[in-house]
Amino acid sequence: MRFRCRGLIVLLIIITIQVSSYAQITFQYKHNTGDKWHLSSRVFEEVFYDGELLRDVEILNKISVEVIKGDGSDGQLYNHYQIAERIAREGAYVWNSDYSVTYGRDRRGRLSGLKKDPPVPAVRNVPVYPEGMVSVFDVWEEKGEEFFDLRHAFNIDEIVVIGFTALYRYEGTAIVDDRDTHKIRIEYAYNWEPEPDSVLLLHLRRYNAYPVAITGESAQIIYWDQEAGKNFAEEGQFSYTFTMSDGGAYTFQGTTQGKAVYAEPMDKKGIAEKIKKLGYGEAIATDEGVKITLDNIHFIPDSSRMLPGEEKKLAAIADILKTIPDKDIQVTGHTASVIPYSDGLELSRRRAGRVAEYLIDTGVRELTQIVIRGMGDREPLADNRTEEGRKKNRRVEIMIMEN
Repeated sequence: MRFRCRGLIVLLIIITIQVSSYAQITFQYKHNTGDKWHLSSRVFEEVFYDGELLRDVEILNKISVEVIKGDGSDGQLYNHYQIAERIAREGAYVWNSDYSVTYGRDRRGRLSGLKKDPPVPAVRNVPVYPEGMVSVFDVWEEKGEEFFDLRHAFNIDEIVVIGFTALYRYEGTAIVDDRDTHKIRIEYAYNWEPEPDSVLLLHLRRYNAYPVAITGESAQIIYWDQEAGKNFAEEGQFSYTFTMSDGGAYTFQGTTQGKAVYAEPMDKKGIAEKIKKLGYGEAIATDEGVKITLDNIHFIPDSSRMLPGEEKKLAAIADILKTIPDKDIQVTGHTASVIPYSDGLELSRRRAGRVAEYLIDTGVRELTQIVIRGMGDREPLADNRTEEGRKKNRRVEIMIMEN
């Protein structure tokens, strides 16, 4: 009996050593010059004013990343952000804004070289990983910052920066999309008020109502891809409240989810040639991808409804798009300048939306792979004073995005 117990103890020691050895890991970013990938995330956000729902919106963030300088460890990254929205969770995602920034990131994740404006990324120095080995259930703390752009929410020309201390915990391995990952939980909270007699407060007082306090909290989980040396996926929830000088309070709350996408380079010239041969418009290879200009897709005048038979043209293009299913698409509508006192912005957006709806309904792309934009008559190709010119200006452009 004593011998069997001793054997059990030895077995437990061996198992403990094996688990401990397996569970230890060093989190370090890998940056190699020329590496490219794409990040896509969705934010499901509700906005309340004094407890009443004001806005229900889905925000789609698409970020293309390229390492412009890297030695396998620290790196210099170029990031292009595209932000789109769906109001009340209806229709396609509509373009909202674009930003481009370049910054440094060391192997632990700490950023350098960023400016206050543009305020992207909005949360900085999260995640930051510790030096050395980490075991399951180890915890650590790191400083971070969150940037609040008051221009968009309140039409106040200020950006508020709030510092916080984030608490991290390594929770072991997890399978995400058939990929082995490591799970890290991150939580932080903040309580901000402008400093008395500060320049910021003096600026805020120029407005009828301005934030006198911002409180909030965030909890998220990062799934780390050890082989790639990158964050692969994330999910989380957040809530923050702006207490205003007039006594009102705005609360923003919601959830987030996102992941990295690694795609093979597209044969841009080959795709463009295939599109051209269809005879429905122009197609050219660009740095961004392949730009398709459809000036032969005809709509009912002043309407987003296509004329009978026009969908067969889209179907032919859709067959080519199906051969590159991992490439995102932007659909942009353009109008001619005919209606007085109107730039056709809404009409062009609805026409772009109709093309996007077709591509989604026929299974060519998922909802999150398409963003629409309306340009109205702001980018004419020809003279609007002639019918021939107006015909060229009435068009839809499909950009197949490389990254």
